[in-house]
Amino acid sequence: EVAHTLSPYTETKGFSTTEIMNFVSSRVAETKTALFVILDNFSYISDAAVSSFLGFLAKENRVSKSCIALVAQDGDAALKLPAALKNRLEANALRLERYTKEQSLSILTQRVEDAFVQGAVEAEAITELADQSEGDIRFALEALRRSAKLADQQGLKRIEAGTVQTVLEGMTDSKLVEALPFLEDHELLFLYSVYSVLKERENTIIGQAETEYRQNCERLGIAPRRHTQVWSYLRNLEKIGLLSATMSGKGQRGRT
Repeated sequence: EVAHTLSPYTETKGFSTTEIMNFVSSRVAETKTALFVILDNFSYISDAAVSSFLGFLAKENRVSKSCIALVAQDGDAALKLPAALKNRLEANALRLERYTKEQSLSILTQRVEDAFVQGAVEAEAITELADQSEGDIRFALEALRRSAKLADQQGLKRIEAGTVQTVLEGMTDSKLVEALPFLEDHELLFLYSVYSVLKERENTIIGQAETEYRQNCERLGIAPRRHTQVWSYLRNLEKIGLLSATMSGKGQRGRT
């Protein structure tokens, strides 16, 4: 994305990450450009990708003319920064709390006024969205969009609280929706395998989940990753809040 921003018609397909980064460096030097890079959903980007990109900026004082903004839901996102980069940066953190119910209601009311004709959304429906979103406006707006679509499909003249409730019952947690595009294929398959095992029990051990993962790989005709890689998938999924892992107690099989 940085390469295409600096030179819109540049072809990056088929080039290695190093080659693309070197192009970015040369282009920045030629145009005397100061980079301002915003990494949204930073918590979900893989550690390897973060180290590769930000480590590149840290080399040879490339970072001296760069400004990096990390947008994340967890307060420890900066821990993923390479040590070389952390030593060069003057880091400032701006923590934003979740919206209160009153703030959510105000924002949603304004969005409804901007996007719908008057009376198309009942006040009770907006209140239901504000109540159930728990300060997550992105989640609330997505629920509003789906409610409008459902109301249209059902031929309703307005979006009612019942419409919103129906939509909310079928919505996936927004954290999962945000994380999915950043997960590797095998990481997604491991998450699916864990889900498949947990459909039949309240908890499981990593050995059972890994067995299910390997069976799924066999069904798909692909080679499974090694145990150490599967373990790293587990730790990353736990870190971004999609799984909860604890050490097994005495007398239980497996460690996790």
